[in-house]
Amino acid sequence: CVVAVPEVGVSTPKAFADWDELCEAGNLTAEASAAKLKGLSQASASGFAQCFARELNGWVDSSGVLASGGDLAGPKSALVRTGIENDFETVVFSQHPSLRSIKRDLMGSSRESALYAALSGSGSALFGLYESQADALAAQHRVQHNGTRAILTETLPRRNYWHTMFAE
Repeated sequence: CVVAVPEVGVSTPKAFADWDELCEAGNLTAEASAAKLKGLSQASASGFAQCFARELNGWVDSSGVLASGGDLAGPKSALVRTGIENDFETVVFSQHPSLRSIKRDLMGSSRESALYAALSGSGSALFGLYESQADALAAQHRVQHNGTRAILTETLPRRNYWHTMFAE
């Protein structure tokens, strides 16, 4: 993962107000939102089912780490194919065009492209998810080359996450 932390600040109350205004103006349709939610729900269920099946079949070792040869890109790709996106990008990118450019930097070229990149919450941070550490490093360099701080990080296996959340 790469997290881009731009200097620009985004007002969360303004982002919500602008989003509400867009919805009230009829620029967003409930049908499109319902279809996206249904697609996301189906992809999530499929992804979780695949992860559980892999765990049962030895794809995840006893510590919760993906065993060699395993590939979690399938469920992630299924989520991306549903058209999942951060709807705040609609209003925030128009207020802060530089954030759209940072997202493009995170996305990269076809050879080193992100599995997914988006605004985090209402902003101003953005993130990208990558297939390999090399792709993530390339994205970090692109973002930093254009003057934005970029942090290379990684996701935690589920067991480690929950252990950290409830550690005494």
